[in-house]
Amino acid sequence: MSSTLRIPNEIWLQIFSHFESHSSQLFVHKLDRSALTSLSLVSRDISRLAQHVLYRSIYHAGEVSSLLLLATTIILTPRLGSAVRAFRVNAFLPRLTGAEQRYLEEMIKYTSIPPQLKSTLQDTLNDNHYSDRGSGIAVVASLLLAHMPGLRSFDGPGQYASLFPALSWILGGGFVEPRGGTETCSRTAPNYLPDLQEVLLPGNSLLPFGNAQNLLLHPNIKTLQMHGVTCTEGANKDLLSRNFKSSLQRLVISDCVIDITFLQYIMFQCNDLSELSLGTGAGLPGQPQESLNIDLYGGILRDLGRNLIGSLRQLKRLRHLCVDRIWLVGHGQDRLPLTQVLPASLETFRCMVPWCDEELVESEWTPDQDAEILGLLDRVEFPNLYELRTPRWTTSGKQPFLKKIDGWHIRADSNAWYELGGRADGDWIYSTPWATRWDLTITRES
Repeated sequence: MSSTLRIPNEIWLQIFSHFESHSSQLFVHKLDRSALTSLSLVSRDISRLAQHVLYRSIYHAGEVSSLLLLATTIILTPRLGSAVRAFRVNAFLPRLTGAEQRYLEEMIKYTSIPPQLKSTLQDTLNDNHYSDRGSGIAVVASLLLAHMPGLRSFDGPGQYASLFPALSWILGGGFVEPRGGTETCSRTAPNYLPDLQEVLLPGNSLLPFGNAQNLLLHPNIKTLQMHGVTCTEGANKDLLSRNFKSSLQRLVISDCVIDITFLQYIMFQCNDLSELSLGTGAGLPGQPQESLNIDLYGGILRDLGRNLIGSLRQLKRLRHLCVDRIWLVGHGQDRLPLTQVLPASLETFRCMVPWCDEELVESEWTPDQDAEILGLLDRVEFPNLYELRTPRWTTSGKQPFLKKIDGWHIRADSNAWYELGGRADGDWIYSTPWATRWDLTITRES
């Protein structure tokens, strides 16, 4: 045993690194926990070193009781909380029982966090308005985050951040008042987690703009994923009228409502943006009353050209784009050419189209669309583009595109779309297909 303990710590850490593999998320490592835990039983010194690796990335997929145990461990052992770089919370946790809530109340009472945050967590936990919405889980998550000062990546259910402002406050930032009136550009600072660089909030709950603003104002967040945000000037003029620079490199917003002011914020203040995905909500085919249509927004996008998003060419570092096509360029004879609105830096382009009707099928997908797609494949104008994905519809069942382009590989996957005929036992009855959807994937050959 003594010879084992004489191995330098650096060697042990190198051994531990072989139990890890990188994942698609920043700062998140997949870890063979069982093997590393077994190795840590060799001695207390090895266990202490292994704990730093075991707590570097925490993916909680257990029950509420294990989440409370994790909170207890990290609060009582601050060095473990300081080691955490990535934290992911299970999206499907039940509400706290009475005993669990009392235990959490005692934990908050005696923990060392700022008094204002402690008061907010206590009020949230005891507020009847929040108690029926799973506030206990959000409070536990907030309490854990408050003890992870070096956190860089958070992945948690969007409904927690949407319902409980304390969680989005911990993850976000705010404006710093200028000194002596000499600063021409507003500065922002983290509220609590200075090293945070990635926040993923998937889910199906709408995120109030006030909560989203906290996340947009964090000066160091580079990757941000949100759902159901209404980003309009009316929602918050303070953010959208300030002159400050954002560090965002990847922005993904699904089921969003945006206006000209927010688009200007993206184009003028997110200068480092390399990936942008903006998606509106959509209904079911045959239910147009539940579909989001650009007409619902009236004239709020008019400043950028005929109710459209318009040119994104100012985003000179943009490499990956996913956007609703009709939002971007319109449809029919008055649509803007795609080649005039996309930056030359683009590498991948996913062109989405909302749920369509028969009129859209007949008017939108005409043979002259081939020329538009071929224009995007021009290696002079778009030298970096290597993948293009776009849907098309036809009523004839034939593939609505060229089958061969020199230097490019084309894959077309088809799916029939059906009319809704009625209900039977609460289920929709789909009758005859009226259109075929083709998902075209065009990739550059190596």
